[in-house]
Amino acid sequence: MNVSLTSKLESYVRAKVEAGAYNNASEVIREALRAMIEREETQRALLRGGLAEQAALYRPKGRVESARAPRPLTKAERARAAIEKRKFARLQAAIREGIDGPDDPDFSFDKLRASLRKPGRGRS
Repeated sequence: MNVSLTSKLESYVRAKVEAGAYNNASEVIREALRAMIEREETQRALLRGGLAEQAALYRPKGRVESARAPRPLTKAERARAAIEKRKFARLQAAIREGIDGPDDPDFSFDKLRASLRKPGRGRS
């Protein structure tokens, strides 16, 4: 594998080797990549935790109108609750898939915005 660095990064790597912190440039690059992987894993874990906290805010709460026991849900209310539960599960799965999926090196918000503005993608 061949890697091209900017002159600033190349100077940094050389300085680390000359200072004796590393035996060669490959060790510096390997250490940098390990640190990057660790940072990404930490960010994913934090994001998962944050999403779990946010999801908890949107979980349906029990209906309590007073100190009495809540009234039973109607058939329509149960059906609506089941639909909302399925929607919520799909949203959670999509978020999980996005977090766990590989990063797209060609991703661009400009491309995403352009694709969302295409004709026929109107909101319903």
